[in-house]
Amino acid sequence: MDGVLRRSLQGEARLAMKLAVEGGKPVATKKFPDPYPLIGKEETKAVLSVLRSKKLSGYPGPKILEFERRFAEYHGVKHAIATNCGTSALTLALYASGIGFGDEVILPPYTFIASASSVLQCNAIPIFSDIDYETMTLDPSKVEEKITSRTKAIMPVHLYGHPADMDPLVEIARRHGILVIEDCAQAHSAEYKGRLVGTLGDAGCFSFQISKNMMTAEGGMIITNRDDIAERARMLRHQGSSSRGIVQMGLRVDMTEIQAAIGIVQLGKLNRFTEKRIRNAAYLSRNLQGVPGIKPPEVPSYIKHVYHIYVWKIDEEELGISKEKFVEALRAEGIPANPIYGRPLYEEPIFKELIGRGQGYPFKYLEKTDLGYGSCPNAERVCRTAVGVYLSPAYGARELKLIARAIRKVAETYALRKRKSR
Repeated sequence: MDGVLRRSLQGEARLAMKLAVEGGKPVATKKFPDPYPLIGKEETKAVLSVLRSKKLSGYPGPKILEFERRFAEYHGVKHAIATNCGTSALTLALYASGIGFGDEVILPPYTFIASASSVLQCNAIPIFSDIDYETMTLDPSKVEEKITSRTKAIMPVHLYGHPADMDPLVEIARRHGILVIEDCAQAHSAEYKGRLVGTLGDAGCFSFQISKNMMTAEGGMIITNRDDIAERARMLRHQGSSSRGIVQMGLRVDMTEIQAAIGIVQLGKLNRFTEKRIRNAAYLSRNLQGVPGIKPPEVPSYIKHVYHIYVWKIDEEELGISKEKFVEALRAEGIPANPIYGRPLYEEPIFKELIGRGQGYPFKYLEKTDLGYGSCPNAERVCRTAVGVYLSPAYGARELKLIARAIRKVAETYALRKRKSR
């Protein structure tokens, strides 16, 4: 090859590797498919059928009863109680479990706000315990030190589709006589040692918001084998109504017939959706091995991770940039990267300033105001390093190749610059 052609090709290669955020050509020039919601003819037909029936709601209606029955059967449990959203499912499960004024619930600070706000809704106190850096779920070794005479429950969160380490958490709870309420909002069909999440504690709570692994537009579900929790949840779901009348102040968080009709269809597709997510994740993990400054997820053999979001971690030191800078560069390459949670929940004003539900409640029920907020170094580190993309079943080989190529391009560029600056 003559020198002129070689220099020309080298120049083209350098131009191709120039980051899009700095004026280079982006890796992806076409918009990605919408990752959610995944709606087919079956969902449309189901909704139209409900509309034509004119049975849109009820206490509960036939579609709600059918969805509850099918969801319970899928999980092999006795009871499923449908709600209008995932936050309501968590709140109702806590409320039905007897969680109330001044009680404490231990949960991770690295999660969606609903995990903690559901505790506040019951006038109880969220107590944040640190996570395992690798799994980004509750670290069982840190939980026991958070237990006090006020502790009534542990709330493991199966984050991004990765189950928490449930055996030691359940063992701790049983030893102390407290409940385990699982937050399964992002983990439909995930498994821990061959058992579906939501079936491992006293109750499991799911969300069917449009971005979730199965959806009903908005919606939620509680599953449990405990008759007492199920009975109280059904009563409290609809204004505290029972055969004797209104026996306790309840909520109004019923699911609608339209939501349930969508849910029945989506539940039938869940296993297929899950298999596609797992295949997509395996492809990305293979193609990100050895990329400088990038740590793909490592999943133990006894875990079935269902990848609500595919999350990897960056090495800030090796790349010489922040997570925010990395996400900005990926988005410029045409990749719908997600910075996910940017700070632990205890950094939010509602907790940092002990605002709670307003006027300092329910924190004022405690004699002390030092709740140990701000003592979770792993959660803080993950907030600085975790980046994700929705691994939608709508993504095929084209999208996966572009995601992997863009991550490699951005990481290798910044890693090279960092090495040269030393």
